[in-house]
Amino acid sequence: MNDQNSNRMWSILETVILVGAASAVFLAIGRRDQVIETNAFHIGELRSIMTELVKSQVLSEANDGQHAIKMQHLEGRINRLETGE
Repeated sequence: MNDQNSNRMWSILETVILVGAASAVFLAIGRRDQVIETNAFHIGELRSIMTELVKSQVLSEANDGQHAIKMQHLEGRINRLETGE
């Protein structure tokens, strides 16, 4: 009878350990998935920010080019006034 109680106790202990190990695995997987989701969200947000920055830079360069052309045109007009043409 003592052997039966001992075997039963070991079986219960093994079951508790197995359930604990399975729970730990599921928790680790859940945490990992949450980290992946968070990182994916942040990457999407960074992609959006970078797209807006590139658009802003392109517009800035285009405006700089237009300003340079206008300044050259004004310089030509000033030069014509100075030379009396």
